[in-house]
Amino acid sequence: MQSQDISAGIKADQVYELTLIPVDKIQAPLTVLEKIKSDYLLGEVLLNNRLIILLNLDKVIEGARIQRRKTS
Repeated sequence: MQSQDISAGIKADQVYELTLIPVDKIQAPLTVLEKIKSDYLLGEVLLNNRLIILLNLDKVIEGARIQRRKTS
């Protein structure tokens, strides 16, 4: 993935499943997730009785960059 001036990847120890999610199935994030800033969430999908949360990776990386600047 690329976000502005940063190229990044996500490393996983194991991948159990890949699922294509139709865009029309994506809904706004739940308000129950108040502890997580809504900027970091793109939406949610209920698929096969599972709630899948979609992250906004651009915002996650941006937040990590800001934290890194604060600690350096």
